[in-house]
Amino acid sequence: MYAIIRQEKIKSADSFNGRLHHNQRDYFSKNINRELTHKNITLTQSSYKNLDEFAELKKKEIQEHNKEFGTKNRIVRQVLNKKTGQKEYQALSQEFVITHSHKAMSEEESIEYLKRADKFLREWFGNCEVIQSVIHLDEKTP
Repeated sequence: MYAIIRQEKIKSADSFNGRLHHNQRDYFSKNINRELTHKNITLTQSSYKNLDEFAELKKKEIQEHNKEFGTKNRIVRQVLNKKTGQKEYQALSQEFVITHSHKAMSEEESIEYLKRADKFLREWFGNCEVIQSVIHLDEKTP
C-alpha cells in the first residue's frame, strides 16, 4: 500500500503538449483501459490547445504587468535547445501526479482521496493557475 505525489518541471512544448493530450485521452498508452475511460473525472479542464497558446497568453499578461507596474523582472523564459537549435519555453509549468495503490481504497474512497489531494495542492500553492486536473480511473493505479 502506498501513496505518491510526483512533481516535475515541464520544460518543452512537446512535453507540455504530450501531457495535455495524454490527460485529455487524445491518445492511449498501453496502461489505459479504454473501456473505463468514460469513468475519468475532470476536475479542471484545460482551456489551452498547446504550449504556444499558453505561452503567448502568459507573455501578454506578463508584459501588461511589467508595463503597469514598471517592472522588468517578470519574463517568459525561452532557452535554446543545444541539440535541436530550437527555442523552447522553460519551466512555464509544473506537473503533479498524485497516485496510490489500487489495493488501498475502493473506487469511491479513491475519488474522495484524490479530490482532497487536488484541493490541498491548490491551497498549498495558492496563487498558481491550475491548467488541468483529471482523475484517471481507466488506469490500474488511479
